[in-house]
Amino acid sequence: MNSSITPAQTGHRVAAELKALGLAIAGWRDVAALPAACWLGDEVPRTGSLLVICNVGGDFWRALKARGALDSPDPMDEGSLGHTASVLDAVLGVPRVAAYPTPAGGSVNLLALLRTLDWQQPSPLGLGIHADYGLWHAVRAVWWLDCPAPAADARVPAPDLCAHCTTQACIAACPGSALTVGQLPTLSACADYRFAPESQCASGCVARTACPVGAGHRYDTDQIAHHYELATPAMAAYRGDSGA
Repeated sequence: MNSSITPAQTGHRVAAELKALGLAIAGWRDVAALPAACWLGDEVPRTGSLLVICNVGGDFWRALKARGALDSPDPMDEGSLGHTASVLDAVLGVPRVAAYPTPAGGSVNLLALLRTLDWQQPSPLGLGIHADYGLWHAVRAVWWLDCPAPAADARVPAPDLCAHCTTQACIAACPGSALTVGQLPTLSACADYRFAPESQCASGCVARTACPVGAGHRYDTDQIAHHYELATPAMAAYRGDSGA
């Protein structure tokens, strides 16, 4: 890391470089400041920092498309690691290890990590909801870095939007009756309806689209279809019949 610039300046530069790719820093914390719930397994680093990077809306997908980088089986994961690694090497130049995504799935509990960072709160869909981006964001990369984190900006805890929602539009819109206030979705009901003939959710989640929070950041149709296709094998395993 260039010792002539302050950690705050470094953090701002990393954020600016990522923003140009359509990505945002969800949080950057020293490892020592993170609770044990943020980790999976027993191999927890004792030093350094953890940088969590999210796409917000569809800008990153469009950036990959503009670069002609959508031809691989999973361009989001490959592009996320490749592009964020390039930014970190150029700006920080310190040793780094990918904590997510990895072939084994990752060494961090993403939901616990994002709540610790005050980035999101749970929703009836099982997805985290952000006050500005709604359900249209996702973790793209988590890096362990051999350097301290810049001082964290003071953040207001993420509001529990769903607990105070007066319309419950997602629950009302769910054609599979898989959602309930304050509970995780019934995945078997969700999957049964998704794979049913003439399903309204064959290529996208109707309930997710119905949520009004962050609607201006909704993914493009081709990005939604991409994520839906990747999730198909996992969703098939939740089907309530033996014909999955």
